[in-house]
Amino acid sequence: SVEILRGPQGTLYGRNTIGGLVSVRTKRPDGELNGNAQLTVGDHGRKEGRFAMNFPITDTLSGRISLLYKKYDGYNYNVTQDRDEGFQETVAGRATFQWKPTEKFDATLILDSDNEEGSGASMRNAGLTGNTFAALSPNVLTAVNDDPRVTYGNLPIFSKVDTWGATLEMNYDVGIGTITSVTGYREFDDNIASDYDASASTTTYYHGERLQKHHQFSEELRIASNGDGPWNYVAGVYYLNQKYHISNDQKFFLFVPALNTSLPIINGAQVASQENTAVAVFAQIDYNVTDALILTAGGRYSYEEKDFTNDPIGAVPQATFSDNWSDFSPKLGLSYKFSDEAMFYAQWQQGFRSGGFNGRANTLTSVGPYDAEKVNAYEAGLKTTLANGKLRFNLAAFRNVYSDMQTGTQGPILNSSGQVIGFESIVANAAQATIDGVELEANWNVGNGFTLNANVGYLDAHYDSF
Repeated sequence: SVEILRGPQGTLYGRNTIGGLVSVRTKRPDGELNGNAQLTVGDHGRKEGRFAMNFPITDTLSGRISLLYKKYDGYNYNVTQDRDEGFQETVAGRATFQWKPTEKFDATLILDSDNEEGSGASMRNAGLTGNTFAALSPNVLTAVNDDPRVTYGNLPIFSKVDTWGATLEMNYDVGIGTITSVTGYREFDDNIASDYDASASTTTYYHGERLQKHHQFSEELRIASNGDGPWNYVAGVYYLNQKYHISNDQKFFLFVPALNTSLPIINGAQVASQENTAVAVFAQIDYNVTDALILTAGGRYSYEEKDFTNDPIGAVPQATFSDNWSDFSPKLGLSYKFSDEAMFYAQWQQGFRSGGFNGRANTLTSVGPYDAEKVNAYEAGLKTTLANGKLRFNLAAFRNVYSDMQTGTQGPILNSSGQVIGFESIVANAAQATIDGVELEANWNVGNGFTLNANVGYLDAHYDSF
């Protein structure tokens, strides 16, 4: 099942969920022997196969496996290398085991893996007169193909991504509530090469290759009431430890029109690593004042610390940075049920995303740290069910006011003479931003498996200051 929630969700759904989340819950074993398969073929060499099977193991243990294979040849053609680009091959799988020895206890183990290999992002130089790479752009050269799907990069590009993870969820009904433990571990590796100048020139003007490794461990322990009485609650603690290591190998030979010269080639790698530890305590209480009116109050206290080491390109020495951030994010809300078919709700909540360091910084001055991002989120809406449950109509209006919004930007790298020798991706804090919006959605179950959906949204987003 997939659930999409708007606005901060830190009280119940975890750290750094400042703008909303997509909650995905994979299928669990049903204890029966059944399965399904799907095959798809298409143009550009598309071949796709999906397979899933449920199976019993014992009276109390059951399993489910799902597999995916996907391949396509690509949709761009590189003239210089005489090959297609945009091709990819994916192999993925998931195994789920569920154990229910008693009515009060169950445990679910999920193992997943995903391997993706391909050409990565295909690039075409779109530089215009006055731009850094204009002299290499097909837009200012003659006798080139103007088809945007034809590219000219002289260096091979590729993308290799591997990830696997394990999750163990255990639930135990203790009478006054259910205690849940969710333990997770995940590893992620990628190796991506990009030809940024995208030219046929034998000179390497701008090429990069990234190697990245990441792993994390998390644990959440919570207790939730079973819904008896006017008070319903959820309370818990959370722990996360994650580490990553990244190497950005970059090659530069930039022609600067203003100087009418090419700057020297730079061959080197920016290497960075980080360890992040986060802990949190959270709780939410719903009080049923009447059968129609429910009041909600909750909050989450978060603390994070990060140790970041950066070794930029060139003669800049390696350095280590440390910092920490903490926050309490409250939530208040109410809902009123006019009838079984109509409900009004309103809520205010704060969200928090911790600060951090720029893992791809090529200078020590651009490492950071950048500040934590915070938001005040206001929302009110109406949910209705009409026509004997066949028609659903929902209306929501919201305002999110951000402070120290974290924004990804591109910044120039300068040498000692102030000349541009490259660019780097960094995160900066935009002082304040506001997002206002209204959403209407309708769902009509016509019958015989036929459903009509309609959605209309209006969004007004702007920086109040930057």
